Amino acid sequence: MQNDLIIKNVVRAYYAEHLAWERNRFSPRGADAIVLFTEGKIEYHFEGKTLTAQKGDFLLLPANLPYSGRKLADKCAFFVLDFECTPRDAFERFPAPAVLKAENYESAVLRFSDAIKTWNEQRSDVNFKMKAYAYRLICEALRDGAVQKNTVPVDVIVEYIAENIGDPTLCVGDLCRKFFISESQLRRNIQRVTHLTPSEYILTLRLNRAKNELSYTDRSIKEIAARCGFSSPYYFSRCFSQETGMSPLAYRKNSRSV
Repeated sequence: MQNDLIIKNVVRAYYAEHLAWERNRFSPRGADAIVLFTEGKIEYHFEGKTLTAQKGDFLLLPANLPYSGRKLADKCAFFVLDFECTPRDAFERFPAPAVLKAENYESAVLRFSDAIKTWNEQRSDVNFKMKAYAYRLICEALRDGAVQKNTVPVDVIVEYIAENIGDPTLCVGDLCRKFFISESQLRRNIQRVTHLTPSEYILTLRLNRAKNELSYTDRSIKEIAARCGFSSPYYFSRCFSQETGMSPLAYRKNSRSV
């Protein structure tokens, strides 16, 4: 992983068994979490993604990401370790939310059990020890598991880019977070369809819209830059000149003289 994950504090560690677990309200958690399922099955619903976790699975859940869920078995049981990261959204930059298979399930159970025992002792060095458990469990999950694949088709992502191309905040990072996809996977999918990287594709769409605006409207350069998702008229003019070899005003004049 290229993103740093710094665990600032462990909030709690526990083991839970539920006969009537449900989460009908679409709401976020208060902390990041790594969960290990020991019994049953639960289906989790996020915006644009559904994940199913069952016995032998790790579940990575970031804070502040709304979700709901329903159990698919009579009884569900799982270990939970809640923690806080810095920066606050660091866990979302990992493959989270995600379900990963625990290749060494027995070892993971023992490690969670030891973590809960340490947490319940509440010694003066408990947070230091608990952070070590959290790092170790996350590393084991990422090393051993195979992340459930994102089911969002690439054409949905491409359509979303086209519909939001006028938003200056649209960027690769936001696309990855919205569609729960890694940057490398996003790049492969977009290149397969457009033969461009995501950043190149976004810029190409913005410039194409700008060309149309320059040719068929009388809007100012400032207005066109804003409508096409450029952060400033200067940045728009620079990108446009690099792409076409002429300034926006020269392009407008040339297109109308043909």
